[in-house]
Amino acid sequence: MANSNGYVEESQEGGNVGSKIIRNLGDMLLHISIDTDMWVGRSAKEKFRYLKNQLNGVNGSKILNVGSQLLESIIVTAKASTNNPIIRKYADLAETALNLGKASMVINNLFVAQKYEVHTDYDELAKFMGYKNGRSIHVSQIDATADICKALVEMTKDQQEKCGLKINKMFTPKTDTPSTSNSRLVCTYILAKYKNTSIGFEVNYMQHKSANMDATANSQFSYINIGVFNGDLFNNSEVDDEPDDLDILSEVENIIYSNYIKTIDISKHIIKIDGTTIHTARRENINFDIKNIDLNTMAKTCRSVLNAHRRRGYILQGDPGTGKTVSIHKLIMQFTDTPVFWISSDAISDTKKMRSVFRILNMFPGSIFVFDDIDGNDFSGKTNLTTTFITCIDETNSKKFSGIIIMTINEPQRVHATIKTRNGRIDEVIHVHNPSTVEQVFDVITQRYIHLGVEKPDWMTMENQEFVDGMERIVKSNFTHAHVAGIISDLVDLFDEADCNCAAFNSLIDRRIESIKNASMVADASGHIESAGPTMSVHISSTNATH
Repeated sequence: MANSNGYVEESQEGGNVGSKIIRNLGDMLLHISIDTDMWVGRSAKEKFRYLKNQLNGVNGSKILNVGSQLLESIIVTAKASTNNPIIRKYADLAETALNLGKASMVINNLFVAQKYEVHTDYDELAKFMGYKNGRSIHVSQIDATADICKALVEMTKDQQEKCGLKINKMFTPKTDTPSTSNSRLVCTYILAKYKNTSIGFEVNYMQHKSANMDATANSQFSYINIGVFNGDLFNNSEVDDEPDDLDILSEVENIIYSNYIKTIDISKHIIKIDGTTIHTARRENINFDIKNIDLNTMAKTCRSVLNAHRRRGYILQGDPGTGKTVSIHKLIMQFTDTPVFWISSDAISDTKKMRSVFRILNMFPGSIFVFDDIDGNDFSGKTNLTTTFITCIDETNSKKFSGIIIMTINEPQRVHATIKTRNGRIDEVIHVHNPSTVEQVFDVITQRYIHLGVEKPDWMTMENQEFVDGMERIVKSNFTHAHVAGIISDLVDLFDEADCNCAAFNSLIDRRIESIKNASMVADASGHIESAGPTMSVHISSTNATH
């Protein structure tokens, strides 16, 4: 009777010596155990490699068993036919070595058996793909949002054809997970083909009934597991001439992101890439003028470059709070027909993330790419991170790439000079300076009131000397735009109409000066706190960095 493994079992109620001999002889024969789930769909080369590994591995014990029984018979015969102590001694040594070999074989088989019983968190995905367990597949997990997950699950045939991904099977099992009135947790399995490679997806996301969900709800419980066959199970050799499955996984990740990005209304949203995933943010309508950057000339140049399908790079450099970010938001509102990618410093904090970001850049030519606060990473030295960043920037000089690259920098010393000055990387470096005249401070104050939607007090005029004196103190203190905006916000929030006057304005200037002083306090080796000294800002004009 055959057991579940296909082996012949002896009857419990019958049998004779002859059947036992036959059974023992059968046990000595070579058996190749093939997992049909793993075998289906494998190439001839993979099947040959698997059979070779079986002969060298599991069935090696069969070969050893046959040989050991033959050798054991020879040893027993030799010991029985001679009294020569030397021959018997060598026979004993051979018998000891044989026994050690049998013990080693048993131990190895135990460990092999345990190895193949290991399960993983990806068992269900592997089974959906037609494999035994999670060990059968390489898995890449990407953080996602509900929107990214939905874009993959709802991918049309036309979208599939354009990206080269063909979905063959999709299944959403019923779940016992309780749902709320507004949302439920969904897990969908997808089987697809990409470049003749079988790809499995486990898509987990919170399905919300409300279309307007916040960022937290959008990302809650959302992730995508991408599985591809683990060829290492069929290949135990050190040399692997098969294609790298990990390259396939990276390409599929980019397809998922690209497909989602194409569903975004770019006239209303920008695409934000942070350290974990991709999401959207509303375009900010800046309803006041920017005075410290010539945005009109910049916008005209950018439009010309985009229309000509060329490339141009900018750096906006200046102290935090000088208005670099606000200026860019003002600029991109003139390009509502152009995709805008807003890339945080976290998104390029390691080489893997960085390459992924630049692969996306190359997938969307004719876009505006904003690298915000790149000095959030230390690019000052020639580290692997710096070298990779330079390489990626240089690759955007190819004829295939077109678009606008804008970088913002708060601390120039944290960015290697070759990034900023080498011809072809950055075309123009613009220094965004703090308000350096009373007139510029007055403009910032006016813009802040417009932004808050509050009427500016009547006493805030250039004819009011007390007010002008306060603005001169702001210039001498080297306040940023953000500092001035903060003073006006405090004036609106903390003082009612009766108390809102020049005295209140000047008191808030004093508080701001004291706050900056306190923020600059540092401790020496003994723990003593002292001022680090006044901060200095060097004001330079816009420069062309093509030299």
